[in-house]
Amino acid sequence: DVSMIKLLNNKTQISIDQIRQLQSQVSLRPYEAIYKVFIIQDAELMNDEAQSALLKTLEEPPIKSIIMLTTSDPEALLVTIISRCQSVRFSAIKTEESKKILMSRFSIDEDSAYYLSHIAQAGLIEISDFTKNDILKEKNRIIDEFCGYIENPVKELSFLKESDENIMLALSALLWWYRDILILRETNKTDTLANKDRYKDLSLNAPKYSSLRLGQIISSILKTAQILTDTNVSAKLALTVMATDILNEVKNV
Repeated sequence: DVSMIKLLNNKTQISIDQIRQLQSQVSLRPYEAIYKVFIIQDAELMNDEAQSALLKTLEEPPIKSIIMLTTSDPEALLVTIISRCQSVRFSAIKTEESKKILMSRFSIDEDSAYYLSHIAQAGLIEISDFTKNDILKEKNRIIDEFCGYIENPVKELSFLKESDENIMLALSALLWWYRDILILRETNKTDTLANKDRYKDLSLNAPKYSSLRLGQIISSILKTAQILTDTNVSAKLALTVMATDILNEVKNV
């Protein structure tokens, strides 16, 4: 009785066909629950046709259905859609609380839950997709491979050939790696580090970078993630450009 409408792989917008599929189900009676629930994730990604189609349903909402729109950019929605919705603001879940939820729901160990609760804040990946993986082993493989590439850029990065989900995981891992280096360099505090298991490596890397360069590296990673989310550009091309940009930043340290 719960349906999720979200951006499809290799698409840049939520289409009218997806909204029509919602409309074909919204008037049906719930199977087990009291209500049917439809969640439109990142609703600002609906194109104009999709928004207009949804508006017709919101004007005459079915009695036994609830339609929820999640968005970080409500101004991208039609004013008429906003006027027919009840606004509920959600604050970010604290890292410690998020860790406990992950441990309870997915039965994962504390260290893995700690790391996942941090990278979840970037919003680049669906955390549930990686709860069955050895996430610490995987993120350390990504970090070691990328750092090795920066030291000696002769071998192609293996994660360039992986699935879209794993590529976004790689970006998340690198984002928090360089973010941790920046935090350690600026504050020398360890309580907010995502990569506590790599404290020694972080300490060795922190003096190698200026805060400015680290900021530019982080910006490059975020820019690449945005490009891959918003366009159909080749993931291999986007990450190769990012790696080259970061390599140049490192050379200029």
